[in-house]
Amino acid sequence: MKTYYASPERTDQLTILQEAGMIESSELLTKTLDSLNHVVAILDPNRQAVFINKALQTTLGLDTREYALGNRPGEILKCIYSSNMEAGCGTSKECSYCGAAQSIVESQKTSTVVTKECRITADVNDTLISFDLSITSSPLNINEENYTLFIATDISDEKRRHAMERIFFHDVINKAGSLDGLIGILKETEDVTEIKSTIETLHSVSTQLVEEILSQRDLLSAEKGEIFVKYELTDPLILIYEVAAQMRIHQVAEKRNIETIVACNPSPVLTDKVLLNRVLTNMIKNALEATAEGGKVTIFLIENLNHLSFSVHNDSVMTPEIKAQVFQRSFSTKGVDRGLGTYSMKLLGEKYLKGQVSFTSDEIEGTQFFIEIPKKTSH
Repeated sequence: MKTYYASPERTDQLTILQEAGMIESSELLTKTLDSLNHVVAILDPNRQAVFINKALQTTLGLDTREYALGNRPGEILKCIYSSNMEAGCGTSKECSYCGAAQSIVESQKTSTVVTKECRITADVNDTLISFDLSITSSPLNINEENYTLFIATDISDEKRRHAMERIFFHDVINKAGSLDGLIGILKETEDVTEIKSTIETLHSVSTQLVEEILSQRDLLSAEKGEIFVKYELTDPLILIYEVAAQMRIHQVAEKRNIETIVACNPSPVLTDKVLLNRVLTNMIKNALEATAEGGKVTIFLIENLNHLSFSVHNDSVMTPEIKAQVFQRSFSTKGVDRGLGTYSMKLLGEKYLKGQVSFTSDEIEGTQFFIEIPKKTSH
């Protein structure tokens, strides 16, 4: 079997069950691991679970441990990349950037304790859930056989708070500072033309400030499952032109061009206009941030039989590492803790709008993000 990172070989299920029985017979070991609040698994040399503790069993909602036996961590947690390759977790291109896979492989190679941070996006009952984890892999010898003790600590709340603080306060303070500066200009000038121009800028900045606050509020509500989708008949043409107009006066669009190309004449559709606006705004904002001064961002609207497709294109190209993690919470192409935009697109676009959010990025075509939404006539 093919692999892009860790070894693809797998232990047969009969051997897994025999090893699991041997470990279960060690009452002191299993009771100790079951007493821990942390998620713990014992992995064989092929990274397959031969034991999971009660905390992991409870997290997975399992009556027994049997489901996990023979599976690798990403398969147990339903990582969206764990089935990309025939050999499973640890063998896809994306796995080479995964902290969990790196921790296990490095620990097995060096026979040392290795701790890495890991972002996992899981598909649980067709719902995307993101985990921020600290993974510790340690060598473990049982009856002269080598295993790996795999311990996962959920640091999602810590990461979320840190990201929110850095992103939200950074953006809000910047805009509040701009407002303060503009008010200072108004106080010092009596020129009517300058006053009018400054008031227009004040309105633009204050609108962006409110948008930042609402965006963070909606993201927090979406993660808690507290957003109520408000369907209304929406004209896609008006929406796309409104979003483009809003973004043209955004600070991030300075010295950059925004073009709209509409390849259809779509009828109004039932959707949540506010949430779709939020997704498109994030797509355009991210594209503008990746575009050099003088460059162009293009917004497309295309209609097919059952869907409307909105997409945003820019000429930049993502690295393989960025492409593998682009929809994960806390990951950002813009530096430490500057993300959540692409994660928000995926969460709002798929969980709430019932659409499909995706992207392409290569040297020839550049980068393009898509959201396809169903052409609903009722809800």
